[in-house]
Amino acid sequence: MNNPKIEREIPDREPLLVVDIHDRVIGSGAKPDVHKARQWHRQSYVIITGENEKVLLQQRSPRRQFDPGRWTTSVSGHVTGSDSYLVSARREVHEEIGVESPELIYLGKVLAYSETEGEICGGPSAVFVGFLQVGVGSLSRQEAEVEDVDWFSIDDLEAALSGASELYHKGERVEFSQDFHPVFEFFLDKYRTSSKVPSDNE
Repeated sequence: MNNPKIEREIPDREPLLVVDIHDRVIGSGAKPDVHKARQWHRQSYVIITGENEKVLLQQRSPRRQFDPGRWTTSVSGHVTGSDSYLVSARREVHEEIGVESPELIYLGKVLAYSETEGEICGGPSAVFVGFLQVGVGSLSRQEAEVEDVDWFSIDDLEAALSGASELYHKGERVEFSQDFHPVFEFFLDKYRTSSKVPSDNE
């Protein structure tokens, strides 16, 4: 039996600022046009840490244009119009997992993007971290964008990203989005060396 064809999402035309690799604004355009033109644009990523050195990840919906069905940070999203990175990050927490945003700590910026069919999504991106004590059953997924959410051990994720081991979730091998790699490696560096990153040990 053939698997039913998954209908991909149709991107909305929300306005994005076009930036250079140093995050200087050089133009603007509607999201699908910016993607097709392979222009850098701003994104916000949030990594939510929890008890026992775990982080919350989300699995992207199989309908997503970029990295469908792959696992990525707790939440992420485009910085639209004149919004700040922080405003975008807080909004995405509420929209994608249905909780009020915890206090978010800015860790810095990293170049993160994904590619598909000649298009690019991403660019200079702000990375935030926050702490939550919540069970996944208490979260309300944005079903159009998020297939699943769960807590993962930081050590297991680090081993999987390095190629030292494979990671499985509900019997299926975890595959990460393209942009997850630079963002999570940036987070790991801060997590191992900085007292700013929140944890349940504080």
